[in-house]
Amino acid sequence: NPLDDLIVRLGGPQHVAEMTGRSGRIVRTGENEYRFVKRLSTPAKQMYGLSTPTSSEDMDRLNIVEKRKFMDGKKSVAIISDAASTGISLHSAEGSGAAHKRRV
Repeated sequence: NPLDDLIVRLGGPQHVAEMTGRSGRIVRTGENEYRFVKRLSTPAKQMYGLSTPTSSEDMDRLNIVEKRKFMDGKKSVAIISDAASTGISLHSAEGSGAAHKRRV
């Protein structure tokens, strides 16, 4: 998937805030090994750096969790699709925890 490839090239899910309508992504788990990983899962499972709300009610807020991580400077790159772009505003305010150079 081109979006998964882009996320890997930008540092992986631990550095990229993904705000899309996707329920999961393809994650490289080893050399020439890939696995589909849901963006929403139980905390007991290994999540490869993904933001993972733990209840189905939180699924609607998953993009907000990713947005907050980007705005707080915990993730340095944000990818937003049309499916998630309504109502999302990203910026860097002086004095915020994320006032360094970032990419959207």
